[in-house]
Amino acid sequence: MLFHGESAAALLRASTEALLDPQVLLEAVRDSSGRVVDFRYREVNQATCDYFGLARDDILGRGMVETLPGIREALLPTYTRTLESGEPVILNDFSYYNEMLLETRRYDIRATRATPNCITLTWRDVTERFLTAQRIAASEARYRRALVSAAVGMCLITPDGHFAEVNDAVCEFLGRDAQTLRQMTWRHLTAPAYIEADLENIGGILSGQIDTYRATRQYIHADGRLIWGDQSVGCLRNADGNVELFIVQISDLSPVERRLRERLEFETVLSRAIADGRLIVHAQPIVEARTGRVLEHELLVRMISDDGRVLAPAEFLPQARRFGMMPVIDRFMLARGIELAEAGRRVAINLSAYSINDPATVAGITEALRRAGDAAARVSFEITETAALESTDMAERFSTEMCRLGCRLSLDDFGTGFGAFTELRRMTLHALKIDRSFIADLLTNPQSESVVKAIVAVARQFGLLTTAEGVEDAATRDRLIELGVDQLQGYLTGAPAPVTGAPGRATDPPQTQRSRPLSRS
Repeated sequence: MLFHGESAAALLRASTEALLDPQVLLEAVRDSSGRVVDFRYREVNQATCDYFGLARDDILGRGMVETLPGIREALLPTYTRTLESGEPVILNDFSYYNEMLLETRRYDIRATRATPNCITLTWRDVTERFLTAQRIAASEARYRRALVSAAVGMCLITPDGHFAEVNDAVCEFLGRDAQTLRQMTWRHLTAPAYIEADLENIGGILSGQIDTYRATRQYIHADGRLIWGDQSVGCLRNADGNVELFIVQISDLSPVERRLRERLEFETVLSRAIADGRLIVHAQPIVEARTGRVLEHELLVRMISDDGRVLAPAEFLPQARRFGMMPVIDRFMLARGIELAEAGRRVAINLSAYSINDPATVAGITEALRRAGDAAARVSFEITETAALESTDMAERFSTEMCRLGCRLSLDDFGTGFGAFTELRRMTLHALKIDRSFIADLLTNPQSESVVKAIVAVARQFGLLTTAEGVEDAATRDRLIELGVDQLQGYLTGAPAPVTGAPGRATDPPQTQRSRPLSRS
């Protein structure tokens, strides 16, 4: 059955109304010379009205250039060629600033000649598709940059187990370059003992039962040794839910393993040194500045190596700090100090930040001093400003508890953190020990002398003693006495020496100096 005239037009209109994309019938507008200068809307479908937000009567009869001036330069020549040659227009992802919508949009455009003076035009707004593609591309670019530059090992593995992408950290971890790894599968690089468990987990991801898993396992390095890694596996699925890629992160546990091994080795060395009597105590006298009278001895730890050499603190204390073993050494020194105090000697014991900030260690120190009875009053402690500032609340509680037991407390290496002194005012202190860095150049550096004067003034204000560390010559001693320093310590007054029995008996400190809180309230 054929349709003619109005019936054909009605059928065509009905079919265009059913389209989801805008479609218009455009009639050429010519000037007096017959040149096409615009196209007028003859028919529009409902999708066109919806897109522009206009009623049909507001569109029909108007010119494209009239409503969209940019068409004159951007598309009018193209549409004119279609009208004249019959060659269709096919434009994909065409960018155009739409004056009606007041924004730049992107379009897929199709135009064909309908009559000698009309063309049909259909377009699809693909802006969101374009933006989505941009976001995906940007996301992929960011991911690849993250993969390449990540400090942790990252790689993409295909469902059949081959490496699709690897970053430098994975290559370094496994000891192979990227090209070599792409020719291998994960099974080639996994220690045999862990392959079965990996296969089970991978099967769970492929079947959709799980999306991720994490495990610690050993890998085979290029040199043949087994290395530890913490493996985290996820996946990228397609629209059907099938795995396209496995996303794997590998953290190198070798440093952790090495640190643990080194810690165990040092712990063994320290335990053997204590058991064999090779962790020993040296003592250095602290004297009254004006008289040279010995007031107490600072106890200093030393270790004798297996070959009989006496190790300086710098040769083993950094390891003790690194591995958290300082409380062991502090408890050893406390036990030796209490023995000497029970023999009637006054001793000063250094405590690390690890000890005063660890409630269990503080509780052990408190209990040991409580059992020592009256001897506890002959024990004093030295803590550094740095240690006290790590937790001022803990340091305050520790100083208060030590004062209650009759022990005195000195703030060691004072001056290096002088600006933080106000944070430590609530501590119950007996003395400030001036850091040796200010004593070493006291006679040549006016700034050092100014610091020493300031510390002496602060100590007097709060009723505290001052002790200068590192006194090496008589001229420095004399100047310190002139500046009002109360106590001296250094090679001039006595070098550290091994404690074989008990250091020489020290007299009681002046009774006018008492341990007291720094707060003036």
